[in-house]
Amino acid sequence: MNWSTIPFFRLLLPGLLGLVLAYWLPWAAAAHWGAYSFWGLLLLLLLGQYLGRYSPFFWRFWGLGLQLLLLLGGYVWTYDRVLRPTEQPIPLVWTEFRARVNSLPQPKRKTVQLQLQLAHYYEAEKGWRVCREPLLLYLPKDSQALALNYGDELVLLGKPRAFEAPKNYGQFDARAYYGQKGISAQMYSKNWRLAAKAAPSFWGILIDWRLFLKARLRRLIPDDDGAYSVAAALILGDKTDLDQELRQAYSTTGASHVLAVSGLHVGLLASILGALIKLFRRRSAWRYSFREAILLLLGIWLFALLTGAAPSVCRASSMFSLLILGQCLGRNSSIYNSLSGSAFLLLLYDPANLWNLGFQLSYLAVLGIVYFQPKLYRWYYFSFWPMQYIWGLFTVSLAAQLATLPLTLYYFHQFPSYFWLSGLLVVPLAGILLPLGMAALLCLDIPILGGLLSWALVQLLRLMNGAILAIETWPMAKISAFELASWELLLAYFAILSLVLSLAWRRISPLLLGACCLLFILGHNSWQQLLAEKQANLAVYQSNRGLYIDYFHGRTAYSYYDSTVWSSARQRGYLSAGSQRRAKIKTLEEQPVASNQNQWLLLGQKRILLLYRRPEHWPKKKIDYLIADSRLSDSLFLPIMQQQPNIQLIRTSLGR
Repeated sequence: MNWSTIPFFRLLLPGLLGLVLAYWLPWAAAAHWGAYSFWGLLLLLLLGQYLGRYSPFFWRFWGLGLQLLLLLGGYVWTYDRVLRPTEQPIPLVWTEFRARVNSLPQPKRKTVQLQLQLAHYYEAEKGWRVCREPLLLYLPKDSQALALNYGDELVLLGKPRAFEAPKNYGQFDARAYYGQKGISAQMYSKNWRLAAKAAPSFWGILIDWRLFLKARLRRLIPDDDGAYSVAAALILGDKTDLDQELRQAYSTTGASHVLAVSGLHVGLLASILGALIKLFRRRSAWRYSFREAILLLLGIWLFALLTGAAPSVCRASSMFSLLILGQCLGRNSSIYNSLSGSAFLLLLYDPANLWNLGFQLSYLAVLGIVYFQPKLYRWYYFSFWPMQYIWGLFTVSLAAQLATLPLTLYYFHQFPSYFWLSGLLVVPLAGILLPLGMAALLCLDIPILGGLLSWALVQLLRLMNGAILAIETWPMAKISAFELASWELLLAYFAILSLVLSLAWRRISPLLLGACCLLFILGHNSWQQLLAEKQANLAVYQSNRGLYIDYFHGRTAYSYYDSTVWSSARQRGYLSAGSQRRAKIKTLEEQPVASNQNQWLLLGQKRILLLYRRPEHWPKKKIDYLIADSRLSDSLFLPIMQQQPNIQLIRTSLGR
């Protein structure tokens, strides 16, 4: 691969370095002087380009100056766009707000979730103050809240709360998740009213179209057996109606990528639009004209916006846009250059995209497919063409899994054993379902044709869902309890890079270095398992709902919890799964305990006293751990601490 064929990659590297430096060292002074340096260096480069006509001396430093310019630009742009402190932060006090709805209502179990763009808030002494920050809002679940639309203006009372860091190891980090979206606070409000209906806007029109298409899709698939929710995710990129069972099944089998609109969907759409353009073309030509390219780009980006503009679909749309423009101009663009160009544009639009998991998985999967799949495909040739087609699908799945495996283990802690089989099923079916679904939506009102297309669509969706649910039940469908540290993630990708260098240079030394990295990771994991065999630790989980503790003895966890509030195994898993993975637990034994009464627990040789309320008198037995409700007074524990100074006192919430 020649560096001259990938100019966007050469632009991306220094800009990416500046972006990472901004997150690592977010200094206001550095951003301030970096902006001055950026414009000064830009002026020098323009001057050097002019003077370079008369002397080659200026050209020697032009390339280095351009790299430094992009590094400064990446730092300054990231700090200014994402990291600069807000001039008027959200007041975390009870007050009145004026805001605009920035999303569609998302129904939860008892509430409705909305994203707001604040406009003003009321301050007692100064009146209405300007505040342009986003806010996550929860309203009581009723018909009025569910009827809200994008762009509606609200007046509401409430007290915002900043997102807190997770209290227990491995818990969902809401502060980091919503921080990537620029949202720093949330609020629940019962007192609200609609001030004005949404004015016509571009995004409002797109959302109305999306709701219209969802309504037509519901008419196509009236039965509520999972077919509609998968069709909405596959065709419209809307996963709000997917139930937890289907989400888990697609995740366990490694087929969840088909539910996210990505390169597969955009490629199929581009092929369909390209075929229609060539069908109505009067002349024969190998490249698109300017008008045809504009029509293709409009169709691709309209689809991207209608499906929610997720990072994966934006990556695919920007890549195809660059390829179409290159073909229109008569230039053959490298796939690596198109990939780098799309990443450059998306990071220029929002530098926080770099930390978006969908963005990372999307680019890594495409890189793996582009680089590894042709090499894997050439390993074997089948003379029987259906087998060769299946072999091609298998190598695509294997290449994407190889590139994304460390990241999926790091975030999801599981490996789908039958990813290759689900890929052989869902990729061909998705290639049929997407055009079939679009045709069914268009022909819904045509009596016979609409019914036939609707029937075929439903049957294929049920076939795909049934196959995925069946594979999920197979033995060893999912290998769980992987726990990768950040340094292990970096070492794993260094090993993959070593494999790439070994293939490119045709030398075995990089491959040996990568193998050493993998052996070090495996050796460290084996050592952690040996240590876990001898452990005897107590974990007290922090939660406002009630008691939940784990006693780790060897690789067995003995869980004690308040059964009145922790009846759901899924909720218990959210709280304790991270700590149990870190402790290398293989066996879990659960024991509900009575709530709101003081009691003893005997864990091995350790005595634990659970203290919900003030005792009538302190026991004379030895106490190893005293787990007391955080609402009890500190002075209560002075007598027992004097009698037994070796007690380990743990304050936590034992219930509301």
